Amino acid sequence: MRFTILILFCFVLPAQAGEPFGGAMTTQSIDTSLFTAETETRSFVITGTIAAPIDAVYAAWSNSVAFAQAFAPDRPELKANIDLFIGGRYEWLWDGKLGSNDCQVLSFIPGRMISFSWNAPPDQAESRVMRTWVVVEFEATADGGTDITLTHQGFGTAPHWTTTYDYFEAAWPAVLAKFKKNLEITSTDHVHHGINYIEFTVTNMAECQRFYRAAFDWEFNDYGPDYAGIQKEGGEAGGLRLDSVTPIAAPLVILYSKNLDLTLAKVREAGGRITKEPFDFPGGRRFQFEDPSGNELAVWSER
Repeated sequence: MRFTILILFCFVLPAQAGEPFGGAMTTQSIDTSLFTAETETRSFVITGTIAAPIDAVYAAWSNSVAFAQAFAPDRPELKANIDLFIGGRYEWLWDGKLGSNDCQVLSFIPGRMISFSWNAPPDQAESRVMRTWVVVEFEATADGGTDITLTHQGFGTAPHWTTTYDYFEAAWPAVLAKFKKNLEITSTDHVHHGINYIEFTVTNMAECQRFYRAAFDWEFNDYGPDYAGIQKEGGEAGGLRLDSVTPIAAPLVILYSKNLDLTLAKVREAGGRITKEPFDFPGGRRFQFEDPSGNELAVWSER
């Protein structure tokens, strides 16, 4: 039998002028009066398995950009505001404006669990002004996939809660099905030791994005001021990396590996010169090397 223990920590941090939490966000206290005060609340559990690495599945629930790509990469209007700290925003906005507005992160264990408050759809007014809570747990499978257990708790016993309960009991399996469809496409699209990603070094990020949008209709996922992914259906085709100079005259070809450490050993054994030892980045690890003619390539893996 699985037991889920959810501990809510509510932090109110001292604010300093011009210095929001995490350098970009401000934390908010969690208003416990929005949750039903009934001792016994109704709940249900949904389970599923996604044939994708646990880091990718966890990111889909805990990162704004990863959520949009995993849930509906063909819907540009879809937006998420996920600030991964206690009291941070947890909003899925279906049209960019309306959805789980004002819901919040309640707790998380990186790579293992995230919980958040949740509200009802706008047409369920009595329930929407209150909050339930959702706990999503992740466990890696032996074959590299991810088991998911979703518990939705906090439904009251008033008649309007029955409508909300029935709605979400049907809705969450559809959500998991969307994640499964898009994450498994992204994951299984990688060919071991195949060309997987091409990275351009740029000296002006904004100008290069403007150029490629205008010339080729490319769109980008921004990962901060120094990196932008080049979007393709179901994932990314390459990236723009900001640097003060362009040290190489050609784009960086990036290969994919199912086992980065084994590939690293094979490159060394074959006589390749490692130019960058393995390092972590959002989504996995990679290293870079030169072949005997001096061509530089990179290899990445999810773990």
